[in-house]
Amino acid sequence: HATRFARFDEQWDELQHWVRDGKVVDDLSGERDLRPWPSTLGGPTLALAGWRGAWVERAATEASTWIASAMYNDDDVLADAVARYRAAGGERAIVGSIQIADDPAETIDRLLHYDELGFDDAVVFDLRPSEQRLATIREGLA
Repeated sequence: HATRFARFDEQWDELQHWVRDGKVVDDLSGERDLRPWPSTLGGPTLALAGWRGAWVERAATEASTWIASAMYNDDDVLADAVARYRAAGGERAIVGSIQIADDPAETIDRLLHYDELGFDDAVVFDLRPSEQRLATIREGLA
């Protein structure tokens, strides 16, 4: 557990390299070509999730997208983080882990508020999913 961030740093750099340039691995089972198809070199884009400390600025400079969690943060933390992300040059910000409220109107208000804070997209989940509830939210955001 103590080495997880150092290991993440190593693996993040390696993942970026693989996506950008590909890699051929020669191991005991033989050669494996992990290069992307030529038409996809340079992609897919990578997203980085985090909301505290330097993770926000790191997402702005090293990833194409930043993902924040609404579940464990209040509006003040999210507002500060999205402002820091934009100031560091970040382009696409997603707020996730938004549980749909019993009253869909509350969720509509919350999603509009996240838009005002500066988020581009939101990911919601519903513990009581129904087409009608989702349609109500979609219509409320139109």
